[in-house]
Amino acid sequence: SGVLGTTGIGVLLSRSGRNDSSRQAFTTGSHHRCSASGNLSQPLFDKELKYNRHAAETEEESGRVLLSLEQQQLALNTALAYLNLQQENELFLLSQLEYRQLTSELERVKKLEQQGFTADIDITEVMLEIERSKLEIYTAYKTLGDAKAQLFQLTGKTYKQPTRPKRFQTIA
Repeated sequence: SGVLGTTGIGVLLSRSGRNDSSRQAFTTGSHHRCSASGNLSQPLFDKELKYNRHAAETEEESGRVLLSLEQQQLALNTALAYLNLQQENELFLLSQLEYRQLTSELERVKKLEQQGFTADIDITEVMLEIERSKLEIYTAYKTLGDAKAQLFQLTGKTYKQPTRPKRFQTIA
């Protein structure tokens, strides 16, 4: 075992009596003997016990450090997911703004064509840009939904689209 030494206290009690005259007063003429002993000991050093205690303390500290790291990682992931949600929301709003601008441009080009100032290719180009813009709105809407889902997964909370000034509101 790992015990290096012990310290202890020993006790020995004994009583004896004989029928001699010198002890007669104490023994009252009978012969009897009584004894008792005991031993208490305490190990001075148990290396196995010390090793187990140190291992438990190390494991406990390791657990605290890992918990702290997990909490910090969760906080970072949540902050990044929130920033991603904000970015995707801005891209969604910008794609809607581009769509509105392109539809205004189409109206302007149509008026110019009616007055004879533009060629048919201009209207076709703007209409293609409008279709591309619609696709961008759809893609931005989908990635915005993904960002909301990611943040929900981390926090358990549902997030609505952040409110913006009226000039940046979404098209219905």
